[in-house]
Amino acid sequence: MTGVSAKSVAPAVTDFSPSAPIEDYLQDLYNRYRELSGGKVADYIPELSKADPNDFGIAIATVDGEVYSVGDANKTFTIQSVSKPFMYGYALEHYGRETVLKHVGVEPTGEAFNSIVLDEVANRPFNPMVNAGAIAVAELMRGESEAERNANMLALFSSLAGRPLDIDDPAEPEVTPAFWKDLTTAAVVAIALWVAAAILFG
Repeated sequence: MTGVSAKSVAPAVTDFSPSAPIEDYLQDLYNRYRELSGGKVADYIPELSKADPNDFGIAIATVDGEVYSVGDANKTFTIQSVSKPFMYGYALEHYGRETVLKHVGVEPTGEAFNSIVLDEVANRPFNPMVNAGAIAVAELMRGESEAERNANMLALFSSLAGRPLDIDDPAEPEVTPAFWKDLTTAAVVAIALWVAAAILFG
């Protein structure tokens, strides 16, 4: 698991005039692409394999708070790695760039999102968008206990969504090859950060 796994839905949408340009544009996009059937439903996490490939929705929130949607935009789904940039933003806001850079870099890896690769020079994950980096960033969530940290994380995502979210329990880590790889990555990151701290602070 990377970051938080939460059910996310588009906010309730006010009825807008069908003549509104943005609504017409969304409807046109929806009609144009809703019949596409290429690709494959992700199945490396069992819960993801339950997704209906026919679901399709689009939602847009403007900077002034208006929300427009079409199709299946109100259907819940697990956000998975969509959590990564929001957790990174939280870390930057609470600790500042220099401190966060001690935990995770900002360089591309050229590797898969779940690869176990660290920057050998700085002894840290390359960036917060790969699993190793996301695990390092998640460690920066404040809280005195796991329960408090989870609650703070959920509060963060709920505030960003503008409504209460909840943990999608079935999407939590299952004993699969993906789970063991993330567990291994977490161990590698923890050791790397411990070594880096020992070097920095003696």
